[in-house]
Amino acid sequence: MRSDIDSGVSPVVGVMLMLVVTIVIAAVVSAFAGGLTGETSKSPQIALSGEYSQAGGLVFYNDGGDVLTTEYVSVRLRSSEQIANSANNHIFTIERQNISNVDGDSWHEKVLSFQPGDSAFVTAENMSGSVLQPQYWDYKESTRKYCFDNVSNIGKTITLELYDSLTGKIIAKSNLIIEP
Repeated sequence: MRSDIDSGVSPVVGVMLMLVVTIVIAAVVSAFAGGLTGETSKSPQIALSGEYSQAGGLVFYNDGGDVLTTEYVSVRLRSSEQIANSANNHIFTIERQNISNVDGDSWHEKVLSFQPGDSAFVTAENMSGSVLQPQYWDYKESTRKYCFDNVSNIGKTITLELYDSLTGKIIAKSNLIIEP
């Protein structure tokens, strides 16, 4: 014969186990939803615009968004299909020492940030084929047609791209028309 005291033990233990399982499942779901299982770094974002002329060089603007630390920004130009059939293979990085602010201070030495409202400049000399695209400029005359400073490319499009060098993610891009 069983006593009345022992008859309630099994249901209480079952309820307690179900409660523990429910709490563990809730904790796991919360960890995934809350991002506790792994962090992803978010690259900064800006609104970017710019202009490129063969005579005047490149100017680009931070039209709004995050403040960028120039040390961690990679500035690249990409050819379009109008200039080269395999445009994805025609990407050129502008060295930071060739980028300056409105006062002429270099991104390499003095300019620490690129803030909303700021503009940056690359002279026509530093945009020339011999500096920016030496693999085309130095190779042979027929490959100079791929250089942005070639007069046959006036009116064609190039893409200005800013990358976060810490994450490798794109910050912003803007299509530019090559002006004379």
